[in-house]
Amino acid sequence: MNLKTIAKNRTKLIDAILAVARDFKCYSLDNHFTGQPMGGPNAVKPPAEWLKYELRIGRHTKLQQTGPTSYCVHVHSNLWYEFTSDMTAAVLDARAGIVPSPETDATNHGAKCDTCHGFMLEVDGCIKTWFVIDGKRYDRQPYAGGYDPGTGRCGDCGAKIGHYHHPGCDVERCPVCHNQMIGCACLENAAEYALKGPTK
Repeated sequence: MNLKTIAKNRTKLIDAILAVARDFKCYSLDNHFTGQPMGGPNAVKPPAEWLKYELRIGRHTKLQQTGPTSYCVHVHSNLWYEFTSDMTAAVLDARAGIVPSPETDATNHGAKCDTCHGFMLEVDGCIKTWFVIDGKRYDRQPYAGGYDPGTGRCGDCGAKIGHYHHPGCDVERCPVCHNQMIGCACLENAAEYALKGPTK
């Protein structure tokens, strides 16, 4: 099964997936990526509630379906959570009497980008945006290739070579430090702008 990112605006689906989730594991630098079980008497919150919190506060945190019943909440390159759940979009839609269509099926068209509002595997890439820190402008860099299975599209967000990544992409490089954007802190307090005006 191909890795599928579940859009954050599908709150009913995310809640349903987490409601029947089990076998939570945390992979982090602190536990040497051993997959430490989540929960227990010292847990601040139940695992499902903690993952909801991570998805809500993390700008780039995303929920991904990695197998028929396996999921991953990806926070950054040194922190992610894995769990099992029998709930899928197809099951939830079937319960609600919804029949999937090519126009809305994220499996065929990719997740919908909150910035450009296009389906990630339909559009060539995202719109051009840039960041401003202390009055200095930093332009986001287009996808230059090298992170795809020979498709010419970014292996994470689907942007074509020469086009801009969609926000939250694991592959995109930070325009300030040039490291992986999703794992750096350079842009935490930056204002982001697009041709249409501020995006936040």
